[in-house]
Order: sequence, then C-alpha cells, then structure tokens
Amino acid sequence: MNHAVPQRRRRPAGFTLIELMIALVVVAIIAAIAYPSYQDSVRKSRRAEAKAAINDLAARLEQFFLDNKTYTANPVTLNASATTEHGYYNLAIAPGGTGDIASSYVITATAVGVQASDTKCATFTMSSAGAKASTPAGNSCW
Repeated sequence: MNHAVPQRRRRPAGFTLIELMIALVVVAIIAAIAYPSYQDSVRKSRRAEAKAAINDLAARLEQFFLDNKTYTANPVTLNASATTEHGYYNLAIAPGGTGDIASSYVITATAVGVQASDTKCATFTMSSAGAKASTPAGNSCW
C-alpha cells in the first residue's frame, strides 16, 4: 500500500491587495494626524523669526537714537530690511504714543504671504517703552 502524501500548495511570496490597502490606510491616518502638527510648528518658527526681527530693529533704533538723539521711521537708515529674513512678515516703524518719531516709536510686524493664514498671531508690535502686543490674541503670542 502506497499512500501518497498530498502536496501542499505553496502560497506565492508577496502582499495581497487587501494587505497593501490596509497599510496605505494606516499611513494616511498617521499623515492626517501629523500634518497639522507640522504646520503649527512651522507657523511658530515663523513667529519666532518675526519676534527676533523686531528685537533686532529695536536694538538698531536705540543705537541710532544714541548716535543722533532721535529715532527714524526708515529701516534703510538703520541698515535693516523692511521684511523678516524669509519674508513672512513685513516690518514697519511708526511714531509712538506721543505721535513724534523723534521721541518714541512702535515697530509692527505684519504677516504676509502664506503666514497671513496664521489667525492666532497676525501682527506683533513693540514700543520704545518695551510694551509688547499681538493681534488678535493679545499678548499670548509673545
């Protein structure tokens, strides 16, 4: 008596379409969760660039005041740019509370381009007295 042992059929190596679709769905879910966090981090780094630019401009204004006994509203006079390093904020110098640029100033950084979609911190301001503010969130951005 010769009993034949049934041959097992070998499954082909590789992934099935269902396995690939499940993996794709998992990757899509992870990306959907991670992308907004990434965007928020990018916005925050651009805000930090704006704050650094304001502080730099304020230091230049104070040095200009020490040299000339007056402030200036022209960033070119200070050897500074009217935008942040990567251009996400426009910088402006205006007269301060007295209305006279000679004795006080307010520096404003306003979001432009892709950063303009940042609804939490659209503008930053800093006065010659050191008062800091942001809109529309009050001082929470500083």
